[in-house]
Amino acid sequence: GGVSLTAILYFILLKGLNSVTFIPEGFLEYIEENTFIIIGAGLIFFTIISQLLMSILKMNILKIIILVGTFSLALAFAGNDLVNFIGVPLAA
Repeated sequence: GGVSLTAILYFILLKGLNSVTFIPEGFLEYIEENTFIIIGAGLIFFTIISQLLMSILKMNILKIIILVGTFSLALAFAGNDLVNFIGVPLAA
């Protein structure tokens, strides 16, 4: 779960946010400069959260991965059109 969610985070940060027009350029430069730190912290964070969700709450982590992945694909392919971004996850 942690590895999958980290890969989705990487996809969101590099592919999805580059096409969004309302993100300030300083934020995008910060992401490009600190990509490895963000990915490493995301791996640790998502692994801990995935383990807690599976062991304590007995949740199926695959449902969460599919939900987050659907949002990341919608963000990457919808660009700055908010209707396309919201429509894909709602249809799923």
